[in-house]
Amino acid sequence: MQKWLGVLKALAKDVETVKPESWRWFRLMEKAIDGDPTDADPPKPTLLTNLADESECAAQPSKKMYQVEMGSDILELLTQSVIEVNTQTTVADGGPSSETAGSVRGRPMEKSPPETQDELHFERAKLKRERQLLEKEHADLDRERVLLEREKAVAEREKTALERDRAQLEKDRAAIDRERASLEQDRARLERDRAALERDRETFTAMALGTNGTGHTEPHSPYAEDRKRLIFLFEKLIERF
Repeated sequence: MQKWLGVLKALAKDVETVKPESWRWFRLMEKAIDGDPTDADPPKPTLLTNLADESECAAQPSKKMYQVEMGSDILELLTQSVIEVNTQTTVADGGPSSETAGSVRGRPMEKSPPETQDELHFERAKLKRERQLLEKEHADLDRERVLLEREKAVAEREKTALERDRAQLEKDRAAIDRERASLEQDRARLERDRAALERDRETFTAMALGTNGTGHTEPHSPYAEDRKRLIFLFEKLIERF
């Protein structure tokens, strides 16, 4: 019995949160083991006392019967305390306690594990679809980025070609300007040559007409035919220019 008392006292450490009235079975257990302090050992009965108290003893339960009834109460209270301890442990884990059982009845019941598993599968499938959509969008963005990179490379090549063409045009323009300057120089030189030829023509014309320095013609000059021939050749030369 002392062993059971030690076990029950150890169990009392785990049921500190139980209702105070549940501790009644500890007092009953102590009474069952140590005996009721109010129950003192009666004096040895005599024949007269046995006869006098026979009717009273028949009406009252014996000490053994009292201990049996007390043991039944202890067992009942022990069972109730164990149930309350399990309920309190469930409350510590997040479940409803016996004190909140009335309020829990008014609340919606918690979902069973299969329903929770179904919701988890649904959420997992939803996340999987969203991930697939994100991967598809990422792939589309990668393809667009590759296309943009290609277009950028083509634009860079075209820009380089345009820069080369512009440089070549600048070179051609410079060459044209140099040729124009050369042509201007040639034109000026031709103008000077033409002016010189005009002067020479006037001189030869004067010689062909046989005029002297005063502008009068000499009719009987021996160089008249030679002068005409020179004038004709000079005119042909001028026509070539």
